[in-house]
Amino acid sequence: MRVLLVEDDELLGDGICSGLKHYGHTVDWVKDGKAAYDALSQSQESFDAVILDLA
Repeated sequence: MRVLLVEDDELLGDGICSGLKHYGHTVDWVKDGKAAYDALSQSQESFDAVILDLA
């Protein structure tokens, strides 16, 4: 599964990425909404899921 992670906290983002990768997922990690928009609109492949930090 290909996942887009939107998380600005380094420690939390690293932990989430590590966990998802451990279970065989591909993770693209960005740190803000602009980068997420760019990743979604410019990616050649679609994402299966988006994990979004809202606060």
